[in-house]
Amino acid sequence: MTIKEVEGQMCSAAQEIINECEKKLEELPADSGLERKAQKIRKGVASFCKKLAMLGHAVENPAGWRRDRLLALMDKWPDYSDDKKRHIQNCPDSEITYLHALLWAENDFMKRYKADIEKARQFNEDENIFKNETQFKTMARITEKWREFGKTEGFSDEY
Repeated sequence: MTIKEVEGQMCSAAQEIINECEKKLEELPADSGLERKAQKIRKGVASFCKKLAMLGHAVENPAGWRRDRLLALMDKWPDYSDDKKRHIQNCPDSEITYLHALLWAENDFMKRYKADIEKARQFNEDENIFKNETQFKTMARITEKWREFGKTEGFSDEY
């Protein structure tokens, strides 16, 4: 599978969520404020995930850029061993495309959303709980679809 095909599959997973949100927004009455807000948040997260999958698309060597970027990100994540970093250095470009978006989403954004949820709970900030839970659940749904795709391609999922 080529880099472009991997990007396409990952973008399609995010686009499904975008399409669902757009459909629901069209169907919802104008006065359904909270549900409309939730759909807009979901759509924003899905759009962001789509961009994550396409990062590096415009650079001359997208796989090399992603590989370097992923290794730099992994240095900031405490759970990543030298063995996992060696795997990144040696895995195929198509898998790097997949791992770059997946690991960045799970290790930076989802962890931050989870921490923000806990902080908001400490201070009983219902609006922030709602926002961060919606973001977390949407990104989790997309990364789950990405992991399913990765398994079909034989990509490592031990991260």
